[in-house]
Amino acid sequence: MKESNLCNTTLLMLLIVTIGFSQEHEKLIKSTIVAEYDPIKSGVLKRSIALKEKKSVVELFDDKNNLIQYDEFNISTKKILTSNHLLNYKDNNATLIEIYNNQNIKTGVTQQILNSKNQIDSSFHYSNTNGIFRIQVNHYDSNGNLRSHIDSSLLFKRTLLWKYEYNDKNEMIRQIAYDENGNLKNTRTYKYDSAGKEIESDLLTANGKYSFSKSLYNENGDLTDNIWYDKNGSTTNHRKFQYEYDKHKNWITKKRLKDSEVNYIWERKIEYFD
Repeated sequence: MKESNLCNTTLLMLLIVTIGFSQEHEKLIKSTIVAEYDPIKSGVLKRSIALKEKKSVVELFDDKNNLIQYDEFNISTKKILTSNHLLNYKDNNATLIEIYNNQNIKTGVTQQILNSKNQIDSSFHYSNTNGIFRIQVNHYDSNGNLRSHIDSSLLFKRTLLWKYEYNDKNEMIRQIAYDENGNLKNTRTYKYDSAGKEIESDLLTANGKYSFSKSLYNENGDLTDNIWYDKNGSTTNHRKFQYEYDKHKNWITKKRLKDSEVNYIWERKIEYFD
């Protein structure tokens, strides 16, 4: 299972491409509210209370499946709005994301340049205090597969690079990461089932540390088991997931378990277009 701890601006760069995950079923989504919390610390909350007190993300879409607003909330401070993002699709080859703080003051802008396939070629991030502080550039092959991603921080004077390889089904089978000096950082490889779901992956770091994982899914295509092993084949981590669904087969409750104990819960409220 590929997971990323993306910072805010990287997440925004990917939103137009990836946010459609929740639109995978026929009914178009108008808005989502996501809440998340640790039930070991707070106890299991009623769904209505969690959505009110543990809100983390709110998304708004237009009737063309475009994300038009994305709000983030600080979990540790009882859901104070930390940033609000308004997406503007006026130009055919560019998207403008305006970023506001919790006092509705604009703090920055991200401009995304799109190619003819509506993929992000480059992103330019600006803040009111630092001006342009980050540039991200993507390169694609003739099939539209992302082949490389360059992330340059002008603030920290650091550039990172990722390269990607694909099989004849256009499934990503290898991701190679390089550090700021251009040295190999790690390599990840992936295997898929006949439905295109990732079922195996491994990670080899530059210092020789190796681990691999296996993933299982339910009939709705959602991850149910993610098992990590060390180089000797011993299990190092086994996470299980349980779901509750609405009538459109989109999950509205997601639970993560470890050693049969629920250690994290997501609640999602979805509103659909008529």
